[in-house]
Amino acid sequence: MRGTAALSLVALLVTTRAALAQGGTAGDFVTFETVAYRDRVEKDGSAERVQDVRVLLRDAAAVAAFGQIAVPYVDGNDEVAFENVAIEKADGRQIAVKDARTEEINPFGITGSSIAADVRLRKLTVPGLEPGDHLSYRAVIRQKPLVPGRIFGEMKFSGMTSDPLQVYELDLPRGAPITVELGKDLGASWQPVDAPADRLVRRL
Repeated sequence: MRGTAALSLVALLVTTRAALAQGGTAGDFVTFETVAYRDRVEKDGSAERVQDVRVLLRDAAAVAAFGQIAVPYVDGNDEVAFENVAIEKADGRQIAVKDARTEEINPFGITGSSIAADVRLRKLTVPGLEPGDHLSYRAVIRQKPLVPGRIFGEMKFSGMTSDPLQVYELDLPRGAPITVELGKDLGASWQPVDAPADRLVRRL
């Protein structure tokens, strides 16, 4: 997406080639039931991304893979929060996960460079998971503008599984001069969504 006024540049590249971060083939041990993203962009260049996920953990490998959930962010610019973390047991019991442990990780460690790496991971440890559980959670990433009035971003649909209908919504200030570019192999098109008079929302 490109614009020249309040939002002078927004880049959205949507593809289906992302790999499963945990390694292996997701279909071997996990069933993804919900994968939904929403980006809300403001005129000052700030943005908020919300990711909602619900998965069925079919075996011990799935429990190991999702026992810790990590979200990357830029130190000093972004904030990450985990919300609505819940476990549904095979017998139907609903367990809200509150006060779960989170930690900040520098994935690159300490180097001899005079410029510190600013990419971090915020990691949530989910206790009490067992094979057969459904895990649901929301990850919220809030970004301050790197340059006032400008925003840079990227969105990739994951190729980790064909199980769920993956959904992406983009929420923009109405009237912002922005052009959206979609990956050629996406196989989807924008659909309008009801929104307030000052906002424009489209869904893939």
